[in-house]
Amino acid sequence: MIRAFRINENFDPTLLKALSIHSAKYPTDFTVPINERINQMGFGIPTAADEIIFNDSHEITLILQENLEKGEFIEILEFPFPESLVDDNDLFYGEIEITLISQPILIKKQGAEYCQSNLDVKFGTYEKTKTRDTNKPNISNEY
Repeated sequence: MIRAFRINENFDPTLLKALSIHSAKYPTDFTVPINERINQMGFGIPTAADEIIFNDSHEITLILQENLEKGEFIEILEFPFPESLVDDNDLFYGEIEITLISQPILIKKQGAEYCQSNLDVKFGTYEKTKTRDTNKPNISNEY
């Protein structure tokens, strides 16, 4: 069993890739315009291992690891917003970063379509909720 550095888990290259990408930042003296940064430096340079794993006291990192089959999804109806960032009107004030990593199926014989994986991330709120019938076609969310 191989252990990942600073993570008390079995070695998982996808998790390490996700943490590296999620922690990436541009150097403070990097002056390239924002619309050109991704072409020149991707999403930046990953931080040191200790900084990736251990957040500041005002940060939290939530990691979800799932294996999804075609057509499956993950849904969190009650996102764990920290109480200190929610006001008396139940409005959240803060910054949220989402990083999605996958291991797509690659078939080099497919030419330009060598990668045929489509993933969507949606993050939002509901102004009102009502119960829906998930037995009906195309309704996968009960609210």
